[in-house]
Amino acid sequence: MRRRPRTGFSLIEALVVLAIGGMALALIFSIGRSASDNGFRLGRNALTAADNEIAVADARTAIGSLLVRPLATMREPARQAIVGEPTSIEGEAVMRRATACAPRGWQGRMRLSIEPVGGRPALFCHAGEKSVRLMLLGPGAAFSYSTDGVLWTPTWSNAPQTGVGSNAPAPLESASVYLRLSNPGGPDIMETAASGFPPGWIIPSDQI
Repeated sequence: MRRRPRTGFSLIEALVVLAIGGMALALIFSIGRSASDNGFRLGRNALTAADNEIAVADARTAIGSLLVRPLATMREPARQAIVGEPTSIEGEAVMRRATACAPRGWQGRMRLSIEPVGGRPALFCHAGEKSVRLMLLGPGAAFSYSTDGVLWTPTWSNAPQTGVGSNAPAPLESASVYLRLSNPGGPDIMETAASGFPPGWIIPSDQI
């Protein structure tokens, strides 16, 4: 009696095939999920880096837009002088371009300050009635100032000095100051604030 040739899979063979297929699918899904997670993580990192670049650029523009008036133009020192402290700097500003802080052009008094946010320092910009957080900073972040790029001090102002020699006429010449925002754990920011062109030394008539 001739046996019929066997066709198809036995139960054990079918179970083995299903097990191998299940492991292959699990491996594929695991790789796909890992690749997806990596893609999202890289995307978030790229967006964070782009946001930081924009924040640094806006901070540099705000610092460079501060107007360092020559002493000869000072008629109201309390209003026109720049006052720089370790945690803030305030003065008149003419924004060189529009930023998150303020639009382009004359802004009147503007203040950059380091303020705590959730236990971490952050850089804020206050212009007019608008206050904007530009970027988070590292612990110990602070402003420092230099007029020659060599000697740095924690405070600075271009207000006229009172006392000896205060009656002598002040020279009508441009002035500038180097300003550095040290940011431990992140990029330091260094920019120059200057008097700009002579037409910028005059306060607009509607601001007097």
